[in-house]
Amino acid sequence: MNFLKSNYRFLALALIISFVGCDSAPTAGKQIYVSEGYSNKVVDGYWLYLPRNFDSNKKWPVILFLQGGAGVSPYPRTSKEDGPAKFALNNLSKEGKYQLVSDTFLIINPHMKVGPREKRQWYQYPNTLKSIIDEVVYKYAGDSSRIYLTGLSRGGHGSWGLAKKYPQTFAAIVPIAGQINCRSDCEKLSEIPIWIIHNSGDPTVDFEYSLNTVDYFEKSMNRIFLKINDMKLAPTQMDSSLIFSELDKDEHDAWNLAYSSNSLYEWLLTKKIQSKADKN
Repeated sequence: MNFLKSNYRFLALALIISFVGCDSAPTAGKQIYVSEGYSNKVVDGYWLYLPRNFDSNKKWPVILFLQGGAGVSPYPRTSKEDGPAKFALNNLSKEGKYQLVSDTFLIINPHMKVGPREKRQWYQYPNTLKSIIDEVVYKYAGDSSRIYLTGLSRGGHGSWGLAKKYPQTFAAIVPIAGQINCRSDCEKLSEIPIWIIHNSGDPTVDFEYSLNTVDYFEKSMNRIFLKINDMKLAPTQMDSSLIFSELDKDEHDAWNLAYSSNSLYEWLLTKKIQSKADKN
């Protein structure tokens, strides 16, 4: 009897493991996990959220979300319901508070395997992340002119690094509680709309990183930021290409306020990479 019980337990465990590791069919308004082609990489897959009214015959704006250190783990589920996807999935009715994010964007949440901290920074794996973006745009009717990059904490660092690697890819970036040391390579970001968000009393990632970055852009690149102390934009401010939200909080978490703000998504949708024909 004990032998049978052990076998049943082993079979059940095997079924659970195989289910977690497999890719499922995409469903509008839900997430799927994609690991095919990535299982042997440090960034070993990604969660993809499809808008509730997804239709492959139209083009969809894309958000690439890079999670913080808490999402670096052996278990893909830790990177599932986080960032913009958290609020898209929590939109319970068609007239819900987060209707804009739940109905409008393809949202990518990559997952990173656990490992040495010095080898687990998102900006160290730009080619894999770019491959994921290209795959989603191709398979799920993503709009290559409206790809937006955001991340929190470690993902904030990664947003800066990935944008510098592929400055022509992103229509806008939103680093939250991120760390960057601006030197000459920040010139690569000279044409990208940026919304920096950071708590002034952040005990984990020093607020000075964001403050110094704004100072560098303004003094060295003559790019002036709209400075606000919340996540609200007036209609006349939506055209701003540079925004700095200095939030008056003594904690690391600036992202729940940010990603729950409709102003953020409205602002993103005003940003689009212009084609050569549009520029001419």
